[in-house]
Amino acid sequence: MKKVFIIALALTALCSAILLSSPYIARENDSRLYARIVNDQADRPLTELIAPKWNGGEHYAETETPYFRDHLFGVFVVPTLLAKLGVPALQATYVCSLFYKTIALIFFFLWLRLYVSDSIAGLIVLGLQLNPQSMNYTLRANHESLLLMFVIMGIWANHSKRYVIALVACIGAYLTKGLPGLILPGIMALETLVIDRKVIAPGLRFVGALSLIALISYGYELWFEAMTGHSFFSKYISTQIMGRSVEGAAEVSKFVVILKGLGYYASRMLSYALPWTIGIFALKKILPSDHKIWKSCLCVMVPYIVFFSLFDRTASRYIYPAFYFTMVIGLLALCRIRRLPTWLKPQHIAVTNLATLVLLFTGSLISNWDNYLEFK
Repeated sequence: MKKVFIIALALTALCSAILLSSPYIARENDSRLYARIVNDQADRPLTELIAPKWNGGEHYAETETPYFRDHLFGVFVVPTLLAKLGVPALQATYVCSLFYKTIALIFFFLWLRLYVSDSIAGLIVLGLQLNPQSMNYTLRANHESLLLMFVIMGIWANHSKRYVIALVACIGAYLTKGLPGLILPGIMALETLVIDRKVIAPGLRFVGALSLIALISYGYELWFEAMTGHSFFSKYISTQIMGRSVEGAAEVSKFVVILKGLGYYASRMLSYALPWTIGIFALKKILPSDHKIWKSCLCVMVPYIVFFSLFDRTASRYIYPAFYFTMVIGLLALCRIRRLPTWLKPQHIAVTNLATLVLLFTGSLISNWDNYLEFK
């Protein structure tokens, strides 16, 4: 499998080289914004890395200050450093996203091989990329790939008892996504409780992780205020926490709003993980050897659905990491079914899905390329 990893990294490097030599700009708003922020950060001192600026006319940009306070600075750090080293700044974030995705897939393999053979783990990882929404996010410049990398890194580290790496993953997820990043330490504590039936040790690690993150947040606030004269978290909380409040409860009960969220995210989780979720419905029995993987995946999927169902604002990208764990159990189920119809075998579905993606890509290129991405 080392050869496979080397090939994967080499292909990622090749794609990155092609990307860096092109004037690629994603059509998605956040990607365009983040690429532009990195382009601006490249010309500013590293001491100001914590205080990115909007530098654009987005209708959703804040008016109180020029500073970007919707998210913490995690997603900008590596692209900005690369841009300062001479990498084209507008493409640096896209290149980083490619590498984050590749590293995430490697961590998925390392995690899966703890419980299944290398061949099964490799087939599942192949399937994770051969999925429409996975392909869709590969060339974006937003949080999702980096967050996915930290989530699977933390889960692998937790399962293999590398707790320092797990703590680093928790901090990375928080600095990348803020409040939703705190789901990761909760997931790891829940996994240990459900799989190993331990309470005290995971509880202490959970409290320790949150305590360290609280200290980091305090230092972050002091640094940001020293650089800008403004509070970071006052705006962040009003936008990302209070702005997500259950607004619908003013007209209907909070229960109805939460129920709507549960239905929304559960349906997205199953549909966005197609075609692999068909394996879940085709499976008759879960092998005892697969119980830990299933439990681990459910410990990711359920918290993501429940957490974001508490808020009235919904978006599929909020539960992005959960899509992959839904695909894992679907792919694992397909691999475990002995008497599959010929067309339903994982290898054949992967090839069929890849061919479909190529046809869709070619069709968009011929008919209306600008609907998907833009070259300037």
